[in-house]
Amino acid sequence: MQESQRLGEILRVLSKYGLTVLKNKLQKQVVLTDSQILQLFTDLGPTFIKFGQFLSTRPDLVDERFITVLRNLQDNVPAVSFTVCKKFIEETFAVNYFTNFKEIDPRPIASASIAQVYFGILKSGEKVVLKIKRPDIEETIKTDLEVIKKYLLPQLRALGFISHFDLNKIFNLFEIKLKEELDFLNELQNLKIFHRALKNYEDLIIPKAFKELSGRNVLVMEYVDGNLLKNFLEQKVYYPTLGEKLIHNFCRLLFWERIFHADPHPGNIIFTKNKKLCFLDLGAVGFVDQRTVEILAELFIYLCEKNLNGVINLIFRLGQYRGEIDEFTFYQEMYKLLELVSEVGKGEVLAGKLILDIIKISIKYGINLPVNLVYIGKAALTLESTAISLGTRFNFFEIAKKYGEETLIKTTLNTLAPSDIALNLYRYLEIKGKLPLLFFSILKKFDEGTFQVIFRHAGLEIFIKALDRTSMRITFGLIISSLLIASGLIVAADGRLLQTLGTATYILSILAAGYLIYLIFKSGKWH
Repeated sequence: MQESQRLGEILRVLSKYGLTVLKNKLQKQVVLTDSQILQLFTDLGPTFIKFGQFLSTRPDLVDERFITVLRNLQDNVPAVSFTVCKKFIEETFAVNYFTNFKEIDPRPIASASIAQVYFGILKSGEKVVLKIKRPDIEETIKTDLEVIKKYLLPQLRALGFISHFDLNKIFNLFEIKLKEELDFLNELQNLKIFHRALKNYEDLIIPKAFKELSGRNVLVMEYVDGNLLKNFLEQKVYYPTLGEKLIHNFCRLLFWERIFHADPHPGNIIFTKNKKLCFLDLGAVGFVDQRTVEILAELFIYLCEKNLNGVINLIFRLGQYRGEIDEFTFYQEMYKLLELVSEVGKGEVLAGKLILDIIKISIKYGINLPVNLVYIGKAALTLESTAISLGTRFNFFEIAKKYGEETLIKTTLNTLAPSDIALNLYRYLEIKGKLPLLFFSILKKFDEGTFQVIFRHAGLEIFIKALDRTSMRITFGLIISSLLIASGLIVAADGRLLQTLGTATYILSILAAGYLIYLIFKSGKWH
């Protein structure tokens, strides 16, 4: 489809909802109702559905009301005929590709905007699922992305979906994520990474991938039998230990393996018949480095201890800030937020929400934190909500703190270099609140090589003035003394010569006194 043709379709949909916006404003109602927002994204097509879903994962960018609405965007679209999909895959691989299968059910298990999922059985008898990309989706998305980039980005702000953020930067990130999702080789790689990470886990699995049967347009994985957690929630099943498993496994993967499922909603998790958890759809996963893991460990410890200085120090270490920060009000907002930590685990205040609120407040004051922290907070919030719905009562921060402390201890033991030992000892002391904020700033400057020592004389001005006054008085005393001596000589002299000498001395003393008084006044030190 040509860009102009697609733009015409999009404009027709937008004009329809533009009239609705105008009507609602005249009636002093919300710009669009929740159902109208969902229908708008749906009517605009697959790319916009994905964009809406992407925005729903970014509470640091979108207002809370829109987050709640966009989470309900359904990625269900009418299925493409299996005959069309089969032809597409045979063209991608070879005409004999499907001879590897004993059977494939032509009715899709699921039909989403990018791919359709089918059940099949290999020649070996293994049950599998085939995730096949829609034949025309790549070209459709490519056209949509160009249209959005050229014509529609300015309109999104006008509709009120996004506040004062860099739309181009947001869209570029979305484009990268969407292109990754279009290439199934990325998900295949994620499956391999998770398989290696989970080899020692007994209660957590992921589907085995068949690399030789997979490519950019098709992904073949083993079929995992069990119940989706979504079904547990819909049926209001009470299963507290299952919720505990979710949280503990999330923390283990994050701190021990440095990976996490970025979209662990109940529709992506299966509880198998042998009571194991299985993560599905590994197209969206996150990876963290050792430094980030250590920072997260510190964050959860600070939060558990309600250590305000620790949390703020961490934000400044992590973030990039623009311009001056109103530190007083920033501290005030953070203080109020940390007071809610005591309520985590009681069913109303969620730890994941607090993490996202910390990010929001930081952005409000011009501090941009790494986007990975947003995805971790969002994943934690999703799993926490699921666990609570299953009847689990727990404090997420306490569980995360336990794994964080273990991580810091292991890191300290594994790093025996003197500089590493010093840094880890410092971090431990800082966590316990034994180092003031100023000392942290000094150590940071040492670490960056920008430390400077400037000596400034303070309080010496009074002392110097006192010395000046004293010296002035001594000078006047000497003048007076010389005058007295000269006068005495004149009075006491008997001979003409002595009287003459005394008179001369007296005159010289008067002249010298006048000269000294002149110098004192000239120096400005007389007052």
